[in-house]
Amino acid sequence: MRASLAFLVVASMSLSGCFQQTPPTSSDAPRDGEMITAFGEHHAMGEAFIVKVSALDGKLEVVRGRHFDALTATNPMTGQVSTVHNMSITNSWSPDGWKAQANWFVFVEDPSRLWAYDGDKYLCLLIITTAAGDSVSYGPRAFPCPVPASVRSRLSAAAQKQITP
Repeated sequence: MRASLAFLVVASMSLSGCFQQTPPTSSDAPRDGEMITAFGEHHAMGEAFIVKVSALDGKLEVVRGRHFDALTATNPMTGQVSTVHNMSITNSWSPDGWKAQANWFVFVEDPSRLWAYDGDKYLCLLIITTAAGDSVSYGPRAFPCPVPASVRSRLSAAAQKQITP
């Protein structure tokens, strides 16, 4: 049973295409996202993200948890189907080199996109790519979408110049 549960967790993460969710596109139009500029722990977009910015060391940690009433996975080698009920998956992300400085912020654009600026030159983007919580991050120069105006307008001139279109 323990081996089946371990397989199910791994399968749910590797077969995340079964839970594909298309992230919303970004644009230069103003967004209604949530702007975070205070140290501490913040629950953004309801409970979509827990954003923690340490006043002690300036580090950023983003936690995202997902709960499934039932999660089903099929072993591609054997065809065996396993179902787990009442399961939670938690992902944590901390960008290397990001340290809050004067004028830092985190902008939660929507439940699948989060922008974090360290106040100097480091802008990064976290995109949640599936309902299972898989994610991909970008930055500090290249992004798969336009930087929202509400983010770009808060960046230093040096940070704005280093972003490639």
